[in-house]
Amino acid sequence: MMTSAVVTRLKRRGRILLFGIPLILIVVGGISALVAHRKDGRRELLATEIQRAGGYAELPKSLVESIRIWRKTGKLPPRQTNAHLLGETFNNQWIRERDYLRDFKFRVILCDSITGDDLARLIDSHPVDLLNARDVVLTEEVLRAIRDNSNFTQLLLGKSKYTDAQLAALPLERLEHLALATTGVTSQGLLEARRCRALNSIELDGSQLTDEVADLLAALGTLRAVFLFGSDVSDEHIQRLHRIGSLELVQVVGASISENARKALTEALPTCKASFPVVPAPAEPTSEPSLP
Repeated sequence: MMTSAVVTRLKRRGRILLFGIPLILIVVGGISALVAHRKDGRRELLATEIQRAGGYAELPKSLVESIRIWRKTGKLPPRQTNAHLLGETFNNQWIRERDYLRDFKFRVILCDSITGDDLARLIDSHPVDLLNARDVVLTEEVLRAIRDNSNFTQLLLGKSKYTDAQLAALPLERLEHLALATTGVTSQGLLEARRCRALNSIELDGSQLTDEVADLLAALGTLRAVFLFGSDVSDEHIQRLHRIGSLELVQVVGASISENARKALTEALPTCKASFPVVPAPAEPTSEPSLP
């Protein structure tokens, strides 16, 4: 039989467990809430600083705000966070001094003055879905960061000077959008796009859209939109798109296409929307005699 002293000790331990564990949970929860509150405060201060410098930072909605939006629309707002860091203010030194904005966990990043290892560290610090880093130099460290980030689905590197070999080093298998216009990538290098499994849209210039590339894009079966840039885009390029039966949108920027080419595209792909400047057709000569 247990003595009264043993029974007393067991009861005391039971009371400690009964009241101690909930107390520990309350303390831990309070500390977590305090840390989260401080992090939210830092993010709000940084977001204000970014906006004052001419950029833009979108933060996730608070729980209360999310519930309000859900009650009004029946849909929860996305948890996506965006950073638009465009302009000379947002350079390498600026991003280093702010520890690469790690508290935000951005999923969309637009930048044009952050380069080299600092751009790589920025990518490493966030679960980036979409990177728009036009007119930058792709170093090996940046390529490594892009490969290591498993979240990437959209990569916009237009006007960036990178090569066929660097394109081959990108994780093309998981990309849904790829911007290659006015880069150093050639039509031969574009044949690496055969590795694409989920490509929905692509940006090219006239020198890149050859017959071989058009055949490859048609074979993918996933392409929905083609954006063509530059004055070297011609009716011949539009004709090459006829073979891509999955297309829903063709857009041309920086060149004018003939009305005949537009009509031919519409006939070949009736469900495809054509969005580009059209060269006016020449006026037909009249049969009326000219005045003396």
